[in-house]
Amino acid sequence: MKRVRAVYCTVSGVKVTLAAEGSPRDPIPHADETDQWGSGACPAHRQTDVYLFHEVCWHHLVEHFSPHEMRLDCLFQALERMPLLWNEYNYTLPPVDFAQVTRDGRLCLPSVDELMRFARPPPVSSHRTIQRLLSTPPQTKDALRRLPFELIETIAALLPTRDVLNLRHASRGVTPIFASTPFWKTRFYLNGERGFLLPVVRGQLGGGSSRRRDIDWRLLYHSTCQLNCSGWFRLELRKWEALRWLRDTALALHSGTDRPLDFRGAALHHYHHTVPRGTSRQEVESEDGSHVSWRYPGLRVTMDVVDFRGFNVNDSLDGIRGVYIVQGSDECRNCDTDDRYDVGHSPGWLAQGHPSRYSLDEVFRVTAVCDVGSDSPNMPFKSRKIIDIGVLGRAGNRLTLTRVAWQDLVLEGKNAGDLPTDLELR
Repeated sequence: MKRVRAVYCTVSGVKVTLAAEGSPRDPIPHADETDQWGSGACPAHRQTDVYLFHEVCWHHLVEHFSPHEMRLDCLFQALERMPLLWNEYNYTLPPVDFAQVTRDGRLCLPSVDELMRFARPPPVSSHRTIQRLLSTPPQTKDALRRLPFELIETIAALLPTRDVLNLRHASRGVTPIFASTPFWKTRFYLNGERGFLLPVVRGQLGGGSSRRRDIDWRLLYHSTCQLNCSGWFRLELRKWEALRWLRDTALALHSGTDRPLDFRGAALHHYHHTVPRGTSRQEVESEDGSHVSWRYPGLRVTMDVVDFRGFNVNDSLDGIRGVYIVQGSDECRNCDTDDRYDVGHSPGWLAQGHPSRYSLDEVFRVTAVCDVGSDSPNMPFKSRKIIDIGVLGRAGNRLTLTRVAWQDLVLEGKNAGDLPTDLELR
């Protein structure tokens, strides 16, 4: 039996229960059985949802927070805005070899040797060049050249790699950072760009282990820009993306700063900038939310879209088989020619009133991962198939029931024994 926690909001605040034996379909523990993260704060909205976590998944989430960052009320508000990830896969993954499941519940992790299988060492600056950059008297206007290199390392560790790359155009004093082992090692911390690989390299990051091996962290970073991903490992990556988004959103809500954009589908590639080997990522910015232009080889499909909201997607383990474009306009919703917004092998149910998995109130960016095939003689043609697709933008809380409908749903849960009868949800 799995140990399960429940996170929910009562009239007295957000609660998280102690872990109890059961499955996600078993009744949640009593409201009094709350853990150390109990919070007296309540979100502003009402008609809240209930969230169940396997104990191991809960600990994976908590790991993303430092000891003093965990605010349960802000985390709950972030959960209310996150898509239900279990609804994003309507295909069956191949059977998992449970010998490849780690003790903390992670699935089919690759080894370091597998990650570096196609490694190509990047150009290395000579020792003489680095020493010349460090010893040259700093220019009067170059403030970074005046800083100790250790301080530059500390600053760079807090920035995404692409920002550090751009920073070198502003100051030559940043250039030696790209030969710094401590800098590249920070890329593999849990909330770093390669944090999803921390379970693979955790033993190499700490000190004092007899099993440590010498790793070229810069080479490992570059060799994992393209990944040989199994379906199960793609799920691990998507889980890590969602947990990072939950953390960033909860911290933004607590600090009062702008929170990250809401997402649907595979739209969080900016956290790690990796793609499966043999694919490329395409991004489209939608300034007015209605017109987009995407340069894509092969067959071009052009549509007039009003109030673009996202996609319904017919996906499989091999990629996207068809999409249906979702619009928010009542005029288009009642149109008799909905099939003109249907591309590819897309069954009729995608266009019929079912909740869209990849739609938002406002769409700012569309991200797609496309198969670029192989240039080998055995595979001379590139399929150009879409592997994954997602949208970034803004949306309200996921649960939009009327108060009466929500009360009926809660009562149904209590009558079925899924909720304690004396539990007063907010």
